Amino acid sequence: MVEIKKAVFDDCQAFNRWENIDEVIKYLSISKGRSMEDSIREFIQRENDDSSRDFAVYYGKKIVGRAFLSRYDKNTSSIDITRIYIGDESDRNKGIGTALMVVLLKYCFIELNLNRVTLDYLDGNPAKKIYETMGFVNEGVAREAGFKDGVYNNFNLMSMLKKEYKARYLPE
Repeated sequence: MVEIKKAVFDDCQAFNRWENIDEVIKYLSISKGRSMEDSIREFIQRENDDSSRDFAVYYGKKIVGRAFLSRYDKNTSSIDITRIYIGDESDRNKGIGTALMVVLLKYCFIELNLNRVTLDYLDGNPAKKIYETMGFVNEGVAREAGFKDGVYNNFNLMSMLKKEYKARYLPE
């Protein structure tokens, strides 16, 4: 069973370890070489930001990843899935990422009662298949909108609306 729990300071150690694994950050906008101090500083900044939600991802009783949501806007009733990953290779390819997306969508559309959830992904990210299968709709490309490790990257934009979520996941 996949659960999300509000990230706590002690989770920074796991986040920092994972965010220094090439395979984890390959398709994230995180550059290589993040220090523990960088991770702690980021965590503290997000703790004080009402427009973000930082979660540790659990599979059973074990922390296996991270889900970070940002740009929460009550006026537009929207949020962005900004960073999502399963950290250790031994926990990948088991359906945890897909189950995590189901949990996040329920959180966004049911608990927060939002109208729109967005996400973006870098070119080549295999998670694109998960997003499409789950019902996210392609909105276009923000060309060279990210800069990582000395290279400009495209952000492929996708979204899901509450009515689409309801039709797919809460049929009457």
